[in-house]
Amino acid sequence: MGKLILKLAFEVLGLERVYVGYEVKNSASGKVFSRLGMTCEGILCKGEMKKGELVDSVYHSIILKDEYLNIEK
Repeated sequence: MGKLILKLAFEVLGLERVYVGYEVKNSASGKVFSRLGMTCEGILCKGEMKKGELVDSVYHSIILKDEYLNIEK
């Protein structure tokens, strides 16, 4: 599913950058995004409100469309 979303983003919509954020406690998400070729950009401390509590968020991205195209070769 993730590969299809990246294909849509870069090949159909023509986006230059795709990024995702998830709660730092959810390490399984990080593994999925890493398998897709995404790079960890960093952690935003208390960057998101979840159930009335500020939580840390991790952000992954494929910075440029070119990086995605190189992964797909």
